[in-house]
Amino acid sequence: MVPRPDEQPGQAHILLVEDDVLVRFVVADRLREAGLAVIEAATADEALSYLAAGGRVDLAFTDIEMPGSMNGVGTRRKTQIDRA
Repeated sequence: MVPRPDEQPGQAHILLVEDDVLVRFVVADRLREAGLAVIEAATADEALSYLAAGGRVDLAFTDIEMPGSMNGVGTRRKTQIDRA
């Protein structure tokens, strides 16, 4: 499953990567209240799937310690390599 944001014209797209569902819910809610489109991912793998599918991201906000194939630092490195 590829996460999709609720889009409105002119919105910035924030990729929120956080494995703790309660933290992710609160942060996503606050970002949406600020008028931002939020793409939620529980793992780096979900975030990378969204990016590989051509998803738009203006800013990534990621947890550092997460389960899965890589942590937040690895996610940042991977996305820099793929977009270079």
